[in-house]
Amino acid sequence: MAFLRLLPRLSVRDLAAEVAFYERLGFVARTTAGGSVTLEADGVAFGLHEDRHAPGGAGPGGTTWQMEVDDVHAVAERARRAHLITDELPRQQADGEWTWRLRTPGGYLLLLQSHADPRFGCDLRSAALALPGVVELHEDGRRTYRVGRTLVAAQPDPLTAEVRLRPEDVPAAGAVAGVVPAPGGARVDLAAVDPDVLAELLRTSHDRWSPPVPDVGLLRQE
Repeated sequence: MAFLRLLPRLSVRDLAAEVAFYERLGFVARTTAGGSVTLEADGVAFGLHEDRHAPGGAGPGGTTWQMEVDDVHAVAERARRAHLITDELPRQQADGEWTWRLRTPGGYLLLLQSHADPRFGCDLRSAALALPGVVELHEDGRRTYRVGRTLVAAQPDPLTAEVRLRPEDVPAAGAVAGVVPAPGGARVDLAAVDPDVLAELLRTSHDRWSPPVPDVGLLRQE
C-alpha cells in the first residue's frame, strides 16, 4: 500500500476572487465535478470549493497555508506586478531561509518559503540593522531604515535598495557592480552588488546623516 497524492481542498466564500488571486501568482485553474476548482503549478496542486458559510477574516481555524518555492523573491515580484496588495517584503530567517506572507481574499494566510539563495547574501535588512541606532519601518508599502527620523536606506522591492548619499559619496555609473547614481543617493541591485560594497554604502550614509550625539560633559564625582 502507498499514499500517492495529497490534494487539500479549501473552503472559501468567494470562489472567483480566490481563483483570480492564485492565477496572478502563476497557478492554472481547472473546474472539476461539483463546481470545485483545482489549481496547479509545477506539480503543486490543491482544490478550492465555494461555501457561503465558510468563516471569513482569519480563514477557517486560523489556517496558515504554507508552500515551498524555489525563489520567494521572484514570486513576490510577480505578485507586485500583478497588483496583489501586501505590506510585507520577503524576510531572511536565522537559518538562511527566506519567507514571505500574504493574505488571500478568503482570509487564509499564505506563507511562502525558499531555501537560502546566494544571490541575496547581501541582505539589506541585516546590514542596515547592524548599524548603531537604525530601526526598521514599513512605509507606503516599502521597508525603510532610519536613525530617528533620518532616512538611511529604503527597499522599494525585494531586489532593490535605495541608499541616501551625497553626490560626492556615490560611485560613478559603471564603476561598481550593482550600484548606479539615483536622485538622492544610489540605487543598488541586491542581486549584483558585493555585500561589502553594500555595507560600506550604508555606513557612509549612516555616518553622514545620523544626528550628532549630544555632549553631556563629564559627570562630576562627589
